[in-house]
Amino acid sequence: MKSLVLSILIVCTLAMSGCMAGMFPTIEHRSSRTGTRGEIPVKSIDFIQPGTTTRADVILALGEPDLVLDDDKWFAYRWVMTSGYWFVFVYAGYSGGGSMNECAKTYGLLIEFDDRGIVNRFKVKNENFASDLTFNDLVQWD
Repeated sequence: MKSLVLSILIVCTLAMSGCMAGMFPTIEHRSSRTGTRGEIPVKSIDFIQPGTTTRADVILALGEPDLVLDDDKWFAYRWVMTSGYWFVFVYAGYSGGGSMNECAKTYGLLIEFDDRGIVNRFKVKNENFASDLTFNDLVQWD
């Protein structure tokens, strides 16, 4: 009985404190952010074979890359997926406000071509793949 009363007291205190924050996890899905491409599923890149697949094959299958560097030697495709939503509510008396946003994860498909335009290597990454991607991010594979 004491633990029930204590639990109710804690919940009421938090609810009346004027601030509330939290997160709702979801199944990973396409981000609602504008300007992002749809997900590139792993099975849609199964066609890429180092030593065989050409630059033209990649463009035909996946479309224009989001980033091209070093005279078409590097292609980068990026997409954003949402894995949940966070929220903050602040209130006092009869007024208040709040905010809610998505918890996003950025992915990237990096493809390196040789001098003949044939895939040398490729990798799907999800770290260090923000909009300010640099050449150094590309060459650091592991």
